[in-house]
Amino acid sequence: MTANIKSIIGQPCGMVEVAEFVTTTGRSFQIESLMLPLAVDQRRSPRLCTISVMMDPFDDPDDAYPRFKSNRQAEWIGIDFGVPQANPQYPA
Repeated sequence: MTANIKSIIGQPCGMVEVAEFVTTTGRSFQIESLMLPLAVDQRRSPRLCTISVMMDPFDDPDDAYPRFKSNRQAEWIGIDFGVPQANPQYPA
């Protein structure tokens, strides 16, 4: 994921990702995330804005402590500066 963040800030570009998680009871669900670089004064550290939405919300206290399972999809979003040639990287 670190390589993706470096690409988002360095290009600059955005990235949309759908990841699958699983709870302790075995329930799978997906979260869609949008990541965009923020323009900041060059004297400051780079900033990244991320918003994530659970695609199939549920409210069951037994479905606690979700863990990452896998990435389903990830792609770059052009914001007038192009996109990296290589596809986004997935965690191993």
